[in-house]
Amino acid sequence: MALTSSTLASLTSFLCLCTFCVNAVIHREVLPIGQSMGTPDSVVSYSEKFELCFFTRIRDNSTKYYVGIRYKRIPNDKNKIVWVANRDYAFETPSAVLTIQPDGNFVIMDGQVTYRVNKVSNNVSTYGMLLDSGNLLLLQTSNKQILWQSFDCPTDTLLPSMKLGYDERNTWSLRSWISADDPAPGAFSLEYDSGRVNLIINNGSNVSWIDDSYNDTICHVIRQSYVKRVSYSDHYFKWNVGQYIVYYTSPVGNDSRLVLEVSGELMEEYWSDKEQVWVSIQSSKCGNNYCGAFSICNPKTRDPCGCLYGFRPSDADSWFKGNKSAGCVRNTDLSSCSNGVESNDKFKQLYNVKSPTLDSLTKFNTTRECESSCSRNCSCVAFAYYLNGDCRLWLGSVLNLKNVSTDMDNSDDSIPIFYLRLAASELDISGNFKNPRFP
Repeated sequence: MALTSSTLASLTSFLCLCTFCVNAVIHREVLPIGQSMGTPDSVVSYSEKFELCFFTRIRDNSTKYYVGIRYKRIPNDKNKIVWVANRDYAFETPSAVLTIQPDGNFVIMDGQVTYRVNKVSNNVSTYGMLLDSGNLLLLQTSNKQILWQSFDCPTDTLLPSMKLGYDERNTWSLRSWISADDPAPGAFSLEYDSGRVNLIINNGSNVSWIDDSYNDTICHVIRQSYVKRVSYSDHYFKWNVGQYIVYYTSPVGNDSRLVLEVSGELMEEYWSDKEQVWVSIQSSKCGNNYCGAFSICNPKTRDPCGCLYGFRPSDADSWFKGNKSAGCVRNTDLSSCSNGVESNDKFKQLYNVKSPTLDSLTKFNTTRECESSCSRNCSCVAFAYYLNGDCRLWLGSVLNLKNVSTDMDNSDDSIPIFYLRLAASELDISGNFKNPRFP
């Protein structure tokens, strides 16, 4: 049969496509020593949930190549990178390969340039394996002992069964990317602070978020565990008891993840098969005075910060540009006050407001007695009354209020009714507040 020019062109295209398919190697779970994974290749976990592969970012008008782990079975999610091997060094050409050197370690190579992913000193035969958990293992061939794992070197994402904290050998923390196109270590880190006994987000030397008993944004996805460390002296046989290793770990068996975003926000997400999208569950938006004084934070809205009733942004330009930390100021000043004498100011009642624990706690039989105590104190700007008789006073300013209207109803006895002190002129002629909206 004679071949036409169009037939030859089609055959040539088919052969080129087949050549590309042959060159794109899919390693099932294992990368043996002596084999390489190139830029079109990947190592796929057993159930095809994750894949280890090269990914690219365009920076400075050039293509940068990285080795990372990403979700494979989730459609249209190729850029959801959960771990990066060479986040502090990008390769410039597509000829780079990931391989295992004769000394048993992962390396990324491109000509004379070599990037060492890990370092173990055993100098034994090894192989790599990618688990369905997203954990990349380096195992000793003879006995399958784990010599190194990517879960011990987190980047910006916490997957189920990963740890945060420390023990005698490891410290686990998250570090944000510099930008959406640059996975190099960014400004924000999520780590365990042994002094505060809490998880914190650091922005350089400044703490931007603390996960305390008030901030419940991630408590259901990360749990705290204590492992007692016991040591002794061979000479005296004296036991040193009471030292603890603390870490946090995400529950096993779900498709949720915790990501420390470029912005420093800690975001929990889960994959919805029904909607085929990642759904945001909680975030750290409302932690550590995120919105400033006399504001209220709703973590489930895109713009979480709002001023309380009777207040406005103290710096409108800064507020609308996204910097909410300056907080809010009163529209109308309170009346002149003498301590011990009830003022002419009024109190607006707000529901579904949660606040951190305060030191100023007194027992009263009625809400009116709690209100009177605040009204006679010139420094008191708000109070909350619980059904058990606890009265809490805010002196000077109100910080860290959270809107929990979407979380629970007023029947929860642990959520008090909050009362905000305002000038009497904020009321209309009938005695109601002029603008009865929720703050």
